[in-house]
Amino acid sequence: MTTNTNTDTDTDNAGLDSSNSVGPQSQSAISVYQQLRGHLAVLKLDAAAEALPQVLAAASEHEWSMTQTLEHLLGIEVGVPVVMAQKTTKFA
Repeated sequence: MTTNTNTDTDTDNAGLDSSNSVGPQSQSAISVYQQLRGHLAVLKLDAAAEALPQVLAAASEHEWSMTQTLEHLLGIEVGVPVVMAQKTTKFA
């Protein structure tokens, strides 16, 4: 008898299938993932939304805490205005 160890509780680890780390694996993980992307869009955090799949994959791979994952995701977003400001001041 084979035991399926891939349960909904496994989706707590960034909601990703660790075997391919490409996207959400279960219906509930897909729903939460889409809600998160929706929240990021409403908040106009476009860089964070774009980086979300890669950040979640890295969080799963490196076993980051939720706080570490959020810090990394938001750090990407915060870095975008800095880069944009640097580009505009070069041409000013």
